[in-house]
Amino acid sequence: MKVYRLHKKQKLPIDKKTAWDFLSNPKNLKTITPDYMSFDMVTPSDKKMYAGQILQYIVTPILGIKTKWVSEITHIDEGNYFVDVQLFGPYSLWHHKHFINEIEGGVEMEDIVDYKIPLGILGQMVHPFLVKPKLEEIFAYRTKKLEELLDLPDSKEIIKQDQKKERKDVVAQQNETLRDIAEFDKISAALPAVKGLGEMADTELNEVAQKAMDAYDDLMDLGMNVDSRYSGRIFEVAGNFLRNAIDAKSGKIDKKLKMIELQLKKQKLDQGNKDGGPVEESDGFVISDRNELMKKLLKKD
Repeated sequence: MKVYRLHKKQKLPIDKKTAWDFLSNPKNLKTITPDYMSFDMVTPSDKKMYAGQILQYIVTPILGIKTKWVSEITHIDEGNYFVDVQLFGPYSLWHHKHFINEIEGGVEMEDIVDYKIPLGILGQMVHPFLVKPKLEEIFAYRTKKLEELLDLPDSKEIIKQDQKKERKDVVAQQNETLRDIAEFDKISAALPAVKGLGEMADTELNEVAQKAMDAYDDLMDLGMNVDSRYSGRIFEVAGNFLRNAIDAKSGKIDKKLKMIELQLKKQKLDQGNKDGGPVEESDGFVISDRNELMKKLLKKD
């Protein structure tokens, strides 16, 4: 039977203790649950949350059918996270991890729910259009309710601001890589044509670099226009393509330099320059080895 996962995050500009005190108090479950679910706590909830605590409540999750739900708090790390597991209720499995992570300007509340639904194949068939949308709706209500209770700005605006900052940071980091690529292009253009390099291999490396750069541009554009939940991963993949472009350009230059080094050695032998003295190349360069050539090229405008 398939296990599904629901993963949600919400940023709250409040201190960690305030967030923990509110979210770990069973009394507040009713407050952040939609009214139509008729949430009613059966177990007295006066005690502070602890591992092994049993919570019982009546809830109407789907189709107006009242259901008894019994959960156990299986793990708790004061101020950081707790885990509740359904012992009896509408799901075949319900394992809910609640994390409160301290971040700049407040906290990030993270929920990871692993769940299975009953009825086998039938349950899997109704999941996409009945169970999953209902869970999304419940968590969206909780997000909005927390904003109202804590008098917070709309979470979309917070996410939008964070997304702008993330994009700015990514662009700044990758601009350094783009400068490296420009330097590689400068070196490659300055290198003289090398006999025996193999035009096909040279062309292939150029094509690999260009395709990687095109993919990078497309992914960066996509990352700038999607939900922040996905943009981070997209930027990461874009960065990989950028590194591929550098590898291709670096490989091309390295191949040229090796061939030049071999030709310099051959030229020394042909000239009878067995003592390793300098060899004069075109453009007025006087070079003796590969390192000397690189220095000259990097200084060339």
